[in-house]
Amino acid sequence: VGALVLLGFLDVLPNHLLALLMVTVWIVTGIAPAEVAASGFASSTWFLLLASMAIGAAVARSGLLYRGAVELVRRLPASYRMRCLTLGALGVVLSPGMPDPAGRVMLATPLAQDIAETLRYPERSQGSAGLALATYVGFGMMGPLFLTGSSGALIAYGLLPQEARAEIDWVGWFLAALPTCLILFVLTLGFVLARYRPEMPDDLPEATLALQERVLGPLSRDEWSVLAILGLLLAGFSTQALHGIAPAWLAIFAVAVLFLLRALDDATLRDGVNLGFLLYVGVILSFAGVFAHVGLDAWLVERLTGLGGVIAGRPLVCVLLVAAMAALLSITLRPSMITLLLAAALVPTAAAAGVHPWIVMFTAMVANNLWLYPQQNVLYQAAYFATGERSFTHEQARPLAFAYAGFVLVALLASVPYWRWMGLIE
Repeated sequence: VGALVLLGFLDVLPNHLLALLMVTVWIVTGIAPAEVAASGFASSTWFLLLASMAIGAAVARSGLLYRGAVELVRRLPASYRMRCLTLGALGVVLSPGMPDPAGRVMLATPLAQDIAETLRYPERSQGSAGLALATYVGFGMMGPLFLTGSSGALIAYGLLPQEARAEIDWVGWFLAALPTCLILFVLTLGFVLARYRPEMPDDLPEATLALQERVLGPLSRDEWSVLAILGLLLAGFSTQALHGIAPAWLAIFAVAVLFLLRALDDATLRDGVNLGFLLYVGVILSFAGVFAHVGLDAWLVERLTGLGGVIAGRPLVCVLLVAAMAALLSITLRPSMITLLLAAALVPTAAAAGVHPWIVMFTAMVANNLWLYPQQNVLYQAAYFATGERSFTHEQARPLAFAYAGFVLVALLASVPYWRWMGLIE
């Protein structure tokens, strides 16, 4: 694993190929049998990520995302504040149907730039920066609110112990993450509205409204199909306790129906599903089985026993410890799955101290997703380059980046009483 981290950081080979080579070494040297070394590919989490990517590709192909943003902006009051809030909130609403935050950001931020140009905001002005950054926050940073809102959430879920996964379903994840993400959304969007104010009136010209309405036309067959399937899928996720079917298999059914309705085809599937990333995730999800097979999990628990006394009865200390570790790794190694693996190593110690494993993984995931410098976070780079570098400068975005890091800490600590009330902290 150490070699994987080092070689991945040096960009010697693609991450997915390095991961597959590592599995090969485990099998050939007898460290673990094939069924253990590649066990992640048999997990329902891997299938859920695959199906979610396919559904996200269908959403992008249908044009539903663009229509939703344009319709909301057209129909709401002509207010810069309302447009920022609308674009941010739309990203949150669409997150559970598109688990690739970078893809969501790349689809949505050009729309924010189009709106800025329609309103005649100069390039890299405060107004254009505010619209783009509000879109980035909603479409890129709020994915942890949903189990299917980001690939990181699915991986974190897959790394949870089996008993913890049984306790946290799709609805349980949403309810547990709600206060943190709500606080984070309100604080971040409030900062955007206060810091990035347009220098000129923001009335949308009537001619532009009429043109957009003519261009969009009525909902297409593909849009209706995707909208109906998304609604049914989210309803299925929300009622898992009643029917007992895991989200992965519901999502596979949804992909099949989208194919039958011709809202998805082979070409769209190939373009929308990141095969390299899926291979990498399959190996990462295998780590838990391999660690147990070689006894590394027990060894880590033994070495981390001292931390149990430090965090026992002190959930704030536990959250701070995990958040600090994740933030430091984000700065040095950039947001990566390695942070989730290290957090998973802390799970037994935290659980023994009365902190639910989900809190450890969720805290690590949220605190690891920072962008204090431009090259640190691929989501930030997607937002910056998707607008042709016209919406904002790095200097303009830097105050929000540092404020967001502080907001993450505030949101996590403020959630501790709620988690205690939910029974996730003893």
